[in-house]
Amino acid sequence: MKTKITIMPNDEAKEPLGIRAMRSQISKRAAIVELVHSFPVLHRQFANLTEKNWHIDGFMDSASAVSTSARHAMLFIAGVWDASWLRSRQLQFDAIDAMSAWDREQRAAFIAWCQAPWWA
Repeated sequence: MKTKITIMPNDEAKEPLGIRAMRSQISKRAAIVELVHSFPVLHRQFANLTEKNWHIDGFMDSASAVSTSARHAMLFIAGVWDASWLRSRQLQFDAIDAMSAWDREQRAAFIAWCQAPWWA
């Protein structure tokens, strides 16, 4: 006789970031920092970024000194945070350009957001 094993959801398992953000289970600032850290190209540069020291201007100040891949990720994150901030500076995120510049890991971070999008 075969034994059927049922795996129950672990209470420790995190729901996707977008779901937690939409349900207000995580602050918008904490969510945006988690989104930054989901991009490997940004994780090291912004390792000390927290919800307490998050500020869009400070974050984007370093955009000119990063790789093309990182710049696309930063523009995307700025758009999630405040699309009007991008427009007021005549900046925009272009998903086609970004996807062509990103490697698999960066694309995965973006696609994860696309599967459960949220805005700050």
